[in-house]
Amino acid sequence: MNQTFMTRPDEALAVHESIYGHNSTFVSLDDGRILQVCLGGAMVHSDDGGITWSEEFEGKAANGEPFDGGSASLVKLSGGDIGLATIRQRPGSPNRYESEMVFRRSADGGRTWSDPPIVMNQCLLRAHALQDVFLRTQSGRLILPVYFAIGQGIWHQKGAPYVGGY
Repeated sequence: MNQTFMTRPDEALAVHESIYGHNSTFVSLDDGRILQVCLGGAMVHSDDGGITWSEEFEGKAANGEPFDGGSASLVKLSGGDIGLATIRQRPGSPNRYESEMVFRRSADGGRTWSDPPIVMNQCLLRAHALQDVFLRTQSGRLILPVYFAIGQGIWHQKGAPYVGGY
């Protein structure tokens, strides 16, 4: 693998250390701000193109309840709204490995999100979204690349194949 390093690091406008690492996703809002959603549902925004960032705030569902933003991916929707796909534990399941991808929509720059969310892989294998690859095509179709976890670790979904048997 070819490792090409930044050739002019002295020209970087800002460097921000984050506890979230690769577990975050970004979207550019119509008003020029950048919204970042991090692991666990923490959110920040930048008003100056990413040079400085707001204090962390928590996105909330329309009913006022916070939600987990695990494996998050953002996408810009028509009409200025934004979409957010996250992974959550299946409601009612005692097994934290039984999860599902859900989709929420925000019309206020990420402060509040639609509730209830739309389940994207109901009764299917456990899916994880790749960060910052959520795409809205010109026709309006939404595409979210995902990968599946099948049979890894101690957990196995009943009826699902084990690794190597898919």
